Amino acid sequence: MINDLIKYLENKKIIILGFGKEGESTYKLIRKYIKNQKLYIADKREDFQKNYDFLEKDDNVKFISGDRYLEGLEEYDIIMKSPGISFVGIDTTLYSYKIKSQLELLLEFFNNFTIGITGTKGKSTTSSLINKILQDQGKNSILLGNIGVPVFDYIDVLQEDMILVLEMSSHQLEYMELSPNIAILLNIYEEHLDHYESFEKYAMAKCNIFRYQKNDDYLLYNIDDKTLERLVKDTNSVTYKVSLEGKPKSDIYINNENVYFKNKSIYDTNLPRNLLGEYNLNNIMFALRSFRNIRTRFR
Repeated sequence: MINDLIKYLENKKIIILGFGKEGESTYKLIRKYIKNQKLYIADKREDFQKNYDFLEKDDNVKFISGDRYLEGLEEYDIIMKSPGISFVGIDTTLYSYKIKSQLELLLEFFNNFTIGITGTKGKSTTSSLINKILQDQGKNSILLGNIGVPVFDYIDVLQEDMILVLEMSSHQLEYMELSPNIAILLNIYEEHLDHYESFEKYAMAKCNIFRYQKNDDYLLYNIDDKTLERLVKDTNSVTYKVSLEGKPKSDIYINNENVYFKNKSIYDTNLPRNLLGEYNLNNIMFALRSFRNIRTRFR
């Protein structure tokens, strides 16, 4: 798995955009396995490299800084973009297919079963809950993604039988052309729009979580969200609709204080729980159905 990733990175003209946590993590992974390959690092901060002794000592790095640090990106083979970098107002048509993230490379080169969770609200709670349920049931799982620690920092501890629970932000999803085995789309609200030219583009970035799924993958989404109801069309995957409002077309819903999946009760909402409130009940509904899909797959 790691060998396939390294082969992909070798002998390529690579630029790392943004040298925060993820940029530094990408640099260190490349340097661990590919010692002397020429690298390019771009950051808006002037002379940012002076803050890192290991960069100052690396003779095989060219640094690009200042307000024009995003120019000339079409010249590179791989553009490793940190999630915080925004391309608002920039035409990326010539090189959008070259834009990669740690999360996308994880999906491409590691064969683990993956569960991706996104949404404007609730993705951290739902991701943590799913991972906890899996571990409590004896599954070998790990929580990765938008949790404050770069994915590449965990590369060396990943095992082939691990289930990867991935909290996925819109910034990570924006240019992705791969989707997880189970995709969970909780909701979409008009937030984080400073990173996007419109709400529609923000919503479309979120939808990349299911856009590239295969016919044996699963999508769970909130049918109560009017934006999602409009955008989730013609999916390749097996699709389940979740509704707190008990909409007629829903597959997972609440009736008489019970959560149902296709007319079968799977959870009593009166049971004691630490996650209180209706919004957390919605998160629990997604987690319950996800675990049932996994249990069927890993019996």
